[in-house]
Amino acid sequence: MHQYPPPTPEDIFSTLNGGTVFSQIDFSDAYLQIEVSEESKELVTLNTHRGLYRYNRLPFGVKSAPGIFQQIMDTLIAGLHGVVAYLDDVIVVGKTEEDHKRNLDALLQRIAEWGFHIRLSKCQFAMPEVNYLGYIINKNGRRPDPNRTAAITRMPVPTNVSQLRSFLGMVNHYGQFIRNLCDVRAPLDRLLRKDARFEWTPRCQQAFDQVISIITSDLLLARDPRQEIIVAADASNNGLGAVISHRYADGSEKAISHASRTLTSAENTTVKLRKKRWP
Repeated sequence: MHQYPPPTPEDIFSTLNGGTVFSQIDFSDAYLQIEVSEESKELVTLNTHRGLYRYNRLPFGVKSAPGIFQQIMDTLIAGLHGVVAYLDDVIVVGKTEEDHKRNLDALLQRIAEWGFHIRLSKCQFAMPEVNYLGYIINKNGRRPDPNRTAAITRMPVPTNVSQLRSFLGMVNHYGQFIRNLCDVRAPLDRLLRKDARFEWTPRCQQAFDQVISIITSDLLLARDPRQEIIVAADASNNGLGAVISHRYADGSEKAISHASRTLTSAENTTVKLRKKRWP
């Protein structure tokens, strides 16, 4: 099976940092623009009561299709400035309107050379901000998409482990916005331990409410290479945490990203001093 990794959100956001003008390009019927090689057509043949039907174009539903398409897109945009692609969703960014226009023209020319088609009705051009991969991105940085976080804030209190895992899975997507997330969610994590009894206590409710409140936090700043970067790390009995911030001339600090993880049972036996020096 063809395997090709998609870009990580951090790879994408590092390219978008510092942009003030954005365009979003959507490819029409993305996979169906890719021609299947003759030797592979046998693998996408359907057996029906009316006979055999063979795809000439890459169909949706093929397990390796996302990797194939992502590799093609990465090759297409290679060498272009201010362009990122996650499958068929492509973003063009510029630090100025002129810079953006130059980057956009280069992309559209490359698309034409490759013979691809875009769906104009779903494209957005020269916007001050874009909604991309669950985030609102603009010149100041990024923040969670309110529609996504609204779904989290409307979730009912979990009544079993399955519902709790679903809730925490949605929260983890925006973990970078929550300082010391492992401490905040510690009472909830205890319910996920093997052989733990699912008992929703006042501390669990407090942690649940706190996560709901924090998830709508202020935006994370875009990294500015001109500003001083501060890295701070800490440890608690529940986990490890870190934050990367910019320090400004007035002495204030604003976060670029948060990170945390819960300690394993074995790590929890480590003395506090060791936690402070964790690699």
